[in-house]
Amino acid sequence: MKQYLSDTLLFLLPVLLYAVVGIALFLSLDPFRVVHQYQNYSYPVATLNREFISTETFLKNYNKYHYNSFIFGSSRSNAFKPSEWKNYLQPNDSPFSFDASGETVFGIRNKLTFLHKKGAAISNALVILCHNVAFDERNTKTDSHIYISHPAISGGSYIDYYLVFVKDFFNPKFLYHYLRYFFTRQFSPGTSLYIMFSRISFNPITNEVLYDDLDHELSITPRHYYKNKAAVFYPSPGQRTDTANLIQPRHVQMLHDIKNIFERHHTDYKIIISPLYDQVKFSTADQQILHILFGNRLYDFSGENEFTCQIQNYYEESHYRPHVANAILDSIYHCQTTFPPK
Repeated sequence: MKQYLSDTLLFLLPVLLYAVVGIALFLSLDPFRVVHQYQNYSYPVATLNREFISTETFLKNYNKYHYNSFIFGSSRSNAFKPSEWKNYLQPNDSPFSFDASGETVFGIRNKLTFLHKKGAAISNALVILCHNVAFDERNTKTDSHIYISHPAISGGSYIDYYLVFVKDFFNPKFLYHYLRYFFTRQFSPGTSLYIMFSRISFNPITNEVLYDDLDHELSITPRHYYKNKAAVFYPSPGQRTDTANLIQPRHVQMLHDIKNIFERHHTDYKIIISPLYDQVKFSTADQQILHILFGNRLYDFSGENEFTCQIQNYYEESHYRPHVANAILDSIYHCQTTFPPK
């Protein structure tokens, strides 16, 4: 028996050592910035959970800045800058970007419920919807550190939440590329799948996102930028309508919940359908659901239009640039462009 225990311990020793060293590295290096407190989350090395940053920034600052105006949506909503939106609000309004990676109406509903329970004023809101993300089936049970919802928003277990980050840290491919970059500061094949290859900064008060390196390159050498991205910008087949109805009854209930919270807070809200490069519009049935629910508060910029026909309006095939969002803000607050007539 002693020999068996000795052999077992000898066999398990490398595993135990790997686990102890790994946990120590996770706690000390904090690659996902979820262990220690940060005044500013800017310029991360690894991809962070945007909802974590949004929620922690809100919780840390709300009592001081009394946010009352919120931007909700996926990473596409980062084009809408609180600093720009403030020009269309009242002088005393305090805007905040409450985005999350791959945000769905499920997540937006949960954030509004969280704000409502906190007693926050919701005077103004921008809700950014995209046909290929907003009604995705993803929920809080995701096993990715990028998408899992903050327990303060989801009501889930903090232990389960942090275990997802630990699991992703121990992914051998991530650990190899992260530690290699950490010690050498050099990229290797495959590194960009795990390591941020361009600098991104986050405003520590409004949570505004700035793509520092991309915007700098576009301001200096735009032709070179788009030449390098030529393979990304596939030829568009023109405006198309989705053949699938994405909005299911459970989504309709979530949309009603969102609308009810806005009505209880007398919110001046705008529902914006993003101008995506793919030029795909919601199905006719889905468009009608959104139109019936939100009426003239719905602004549809999908399909083929002045924004979606120019590659210069995009960083790549998925994310449009801030000047597009600025033009949309000017349109909806001044010209009141609404859901297009039949």
